[in-house]
Amino acid sequence: MKQITLALRLNTRGFDFKIFNQTNKYKIVYPGKIWSSFPSASKKMLTENFLYARTRPLSLTSKNTLKYQTAKPFLKNMVNWGIKTDLPLLELYNNLPARSLHKKFASSNSKILFCNKNNDGETLSRQNKLNSQKILLALSFGKDSLLSYALLKELGVNYNLCYCQ
Repeated sequence: MKQITLALRLNTRGFDFKIFNQTNKYKIVYPGKIWSSFPSASKKMLTENFLYARTRPLSLTSKNTLKYQTAKPFLKNMVNWGIKTDLPLLELYNNLPARSLHKKFASSNSKILFCNKNNDGETLSRQNKLNSQKILLALSFGKDSLLSYALLKELGVNYNLCYCQ
């Protein structure tokens, strides 16, 4: 079976990723001052989770294995749950038989590979140091981002706000 390789590359203003077997490269750019002040462990966590969240649905349209050149993302289970809860609506809008995407999604778990091993100790230490590090919060001024802002403020977490166009 063929593999689709997904790789990240950090740069001075953000990161880019490329889905091998395709010619497109996707770039995420932040203001330079904000990105350079963001801790490198947090950049790693952000980019791994972003890549997984944006590309995991490819498993519904491809018969190929998705091979990530990253560690397993910290939010993997949450991303999978979000996709799973959206499947009935996708089936309805696309006139697909009920539960057809559920079966495809469940069977696709075996077609997801991560090349780098997670360092569980590092993940736990990053989580425990949340209040001592600065967090970058993307703010769209929608309900979700305003709630996140209020929660960070209430928890006393040190944060920077970021708005991208």
